[in-house]
Amino acid sequence: MQYECVDCGTMTRVGSPEGEVRRECPVCETVTLWEPAFEGQGVSF
Repeated sequence: MQYECVDCGTMTRVGSPEGEVRRECPVCETVTLWEPAFEGQGVSF
């Protein structure tokens, strides 16, 4: 599933996350919150 950093918009793939996704952002250089970038009709990009 494709996720987007809420701080800067950088995108990355995350396997099968459980709950809130927090990981280090290569652009922000800190641990940030990541949200699903695209979702629709049962398909995630």
